[in-house]
Amino acid sequence: MLNLRGVNLNADGPADQMVAVRMWMTERLVVTVRKRRVFAIDAIREDAASGDAPAGPIAFVHDLAQRLMTRVQDTVFDLSRRVDDMEDSVEEGDEDPPEDLAEDQRMAIRLRRYLAPQRDALIALVGTDSELVTSDARARLRELGNLAKLAVEELESMIGRMEAVQDYHATQADQRQNRNGYILSIVAAVFLPLGFITGLFGVNVAGMPGVDTPWAFAALCLGLVVLTVGAVWILRKLKWI
Repeated sequence: MLNLRGVNLNADGPADQMVAVRMWMTERLVVTVRKRRVFAIDAIREDAASGDAPAGPIAFVHDLAQRLMTRVQDTVFDLSRRVDDMEDSVEEGDEDPPEDLAEDQRMAIRLRRYLAPQRDALIALVGTDSELVTSDARARLRELGNLAKLAVEELESMIGRMEAVQDYHATQADQRQNRNGYILSIVAAVFLPLGFITGLFGVNVAGMPGVDTPWAFAALCLGLVVLTVGAVWILRKLKWI
């Protein structure tokens, strides 16, 4: 028994929802079971129809695994290119996080989740004592196992790189929020006494000073300016601004 997975090339789902192929193999027969369409099997069927069929069961397994891994490598390469673009945006000082960051993180995690067992399965197949696996087939399957291993390592590296990009943008967002909050606090510290005084002089009750004095409003405005300058001077003295 051997279970292999490949990227989903069907139109009903994303690539990281990998398709599975389960195989049972004897000396003269290979039985495959799949739930969804696997384009690698379709390609082998077309080759067989044109007279270029695999020479035997183990050749069929190698051909299928190679086709699946080729499609996996293409998907991993495309994902790696997008991660490179994310890192370039960080180096360029772009403060907005990439729109596809979360989706690409999920894709990398799912691909690694399914490819790691496939790597182990191919390595175990190479080490089996079955007479079905010839020395030539072992060498070719070992190469596919190494490719799966490299794909898993690349996915693990990309997951870490995307986490670094995510941490960078989270830090930038926190800094912007803290900076904006600090500015609002300074503005509130300056205008809070001004609001208190204007509110106090705005009450409509008898006995307010300056009601009958022509220059009272100008004096109030001048007093507010002086108070503002004094508040800014105190804040600078305290090294808050």
